[in-house]
Amino acid sequence: MTDSTSEWCLQAKLVPPAAPCGDVGIGDAGVGGKTPIYDYLLSYKFALKEACEGVTVRFPSLSAQLYESGYEAQLWALFDAHKRLLRWGDYYVDKTKLMAGEYEVRLQLRHDSPAHLEKLKDLPMVVDLQIAPVVLSFHWSRASALDDPAAGPKPPLRRLLEPHTRVALHVASPAAPAIAEPGDTLLGSATFAKLSSEGVGAGKRPGGWPVTLFVPPAAKKEEQPKPASKDKEDETAPHRMEAALRALKISQLVKLSPKCKCKPPKEPADAGDAAPLPHEAAAARYEALLAELRAECAAAAAPPDAPPEVPPLLPLLQAHLEHAEAMSEGRRADEELLRGVVAAADEVLSLLDATQIAAALGVPHVDPDDKRAKQRREVDEAQKKALVGALHLKAAALADLHKVAAAAG
Repeated sequence: MTDSTSEWCLQAKLVPPAAPCGDVGIGDAGVGGKTPIYDYLLSYKFALKEACEGVTVRFPSLSAQLYESGYEAQLWALFDAHKRLLRWGDYYVDKTKLMAGEYEVRLQLRHDSPAHLEKLKDLPMVVDLQIAPVVLSFHWSRASALDDPAAGPKPPLRRLLEPHTRVALHVASPAAPAIAEPGDTLLGSATFAKLSSEGVGAGKRPGGWPVTLFVPPAAKKEEQPKPASKDKEDETAPHRMEAALRALKISQLVKLSPKCKCKPPKEPADAGDAAPLPHEAAAARYEALLAELRAECAAAAAPPDAPPEVPPLLPLLQAHLEHAEAMSEGRRADEELLRGVVAAADEVLSLLDATQIAAALGVPHVDPDDKRAKQRREVDEAQKKALVGALHLKAAALADLHKVAAAAG
């Protein structure tokens, strides 16, 4: 019941300017050479999912205004993703054929008032796309239009009406074209009469009846609850809780590290004052907590069926290496601190097998369905990161030790 030859248009939603291409600049002098004319550039970007035979770029508040326009001139240019000029226009709109891809439109306006041009920084642009005719489906009732099976059949494609007779029809929402997006508008026409072969004249309203359709948001798909994985590890298992407690203690050790650094006192201490300085007390607490965590990590053991994980002692030694490096920051001439960095790096390296890590990471791909293999790869990546970090800090400390020895010798 629609005219298949009618032209439909997809009116895309308003496209805001991506950004002004620059500040208002002086173009040239106006009439008489006394009043300067200012240029203002706006950039707009849009993308097409598929090729379109007729694309129209327009600015509703500026189009079809020539002598009535308040601007000295206006010009827009259409570029593709490779900055090639495809088309340009001014006051009047025209269609052009575009392929799928990304495009940019630049609009240039000229006026003798910079403040007037600055007000156009949010000027919207509309993109109209010519599309194939949209087939409309008619029904006797609203329930039938909503696909209610109990509402009865659809009306026949042809029905004779006597003069002055009215028939109520309901139009179902058609499927939106693939190129349309939520918020776009479909504009077209529909005809409801067809003249018999014996009749004279067009038999229908010229141009049809206007139809406006709005593209609604896409329907949300209900996600089916995923069945619980049988091989998922129990986070409340005793060894997992112990690992979480160790991680918490290590985080507290990291927070204690900055307090161990010696800071020059604001006032000289009395000779008889035997109380430890704040950084000394913090260092004593740090060493005590470090020794406690060393023993705890050394005694930790995961069950045989536990998933792959890094050695329990590795995160602690990494934190201690960062602590040693922080203590030497700004004091790279202190040989004792530099040797402490080297010793801490050697402890980290003693837990890692570089050959085994290289062999494991030499396999380019891991089966995404193999959960254990993915966990093993994560462990290998973490060990590689720890290995590279320890070697880097050790090399830097050894280089500084060599400088200290050269300066002393």
